[in-house]
Amino acid sequence: MTFEGLCKVILVGLFAVFDGVQLGQLSASEFPPVAPPAPKSSVAPALQPARPAEWAVTILGGVLNKANLSSVLITPWTSSFDDTQLLSGTVSRRVYEFSQDSILGRYWFIDWEVGVGQRFGNSKASEFWTALYIKYDGFPWSNTIYMTTGASTGLNYATNISDHEVGKSGNGTGTKLLHYLAPEITFADPDNRDFEIVTRLHHRSGVFHLFDGVDGGSTFLSIGFRQHF
Repeated sequence: MTFEGLCKVILVGLFAVFDGVQLGQLSASEFPPVAPPAPKSSVAPALQPARPAEWAVTILGGVLNKANLSSVLITPWTSSFDDTQLLSGTVSRRVYEFSQDSILGRYWFIDWEVGVGQRFGNSKASEFWTALYIKYDGFPWSNTIYMTTGASTGLNYATNISDHEVGKSGNGTGTKLLHYLAPEITFADPDNRDFEIVTRLHHRSGVFHLFDGVDGGSTFLSIGFRQHF
């Protein structure tokens, strides 16, 4: 019975008492009809994908690629490497998950990351960075191998400017603070998504002269592992 129908019944009963009429003498037609219950929806709400725990630690080792980032992405087989290595570690946390009703859909999410790295070989410098990663994990083979892909935007500070970065800078000097862009792909057992193998292009550059007139920078091809907790 709806709220409106209940009110009508109460009013009828009150008038019956005041008029000295027995409620049982009222005909059934004088009572308001009872509305049938609304049918339940058979459409279940869309669930978020089963993702790893929100916190993670990542350890990576990489080698300096001499080519520009665009060349590494488009024609990786033409790459050559420098005798400069990078050992790095990061801590990250998932800070946002897009819903099914959002523009991007439920397979997109955002991680925040802070990292430190140490260069060895021809370039000896420490790196520090913080970045936001936008990632995607809606691949159709996720039940066979869980895979994510993503890219970052952030800031990277190096304690020393290498000869390689000076040569790529476009201004002849380079700069210590640059933009941090690091595309990555991860792989995991779908039954143990908290442990991932990570491949990443660790890239810092001036983003078309936005940082002190610098254009290019450096790109390390890195591989490692990530443990979520």
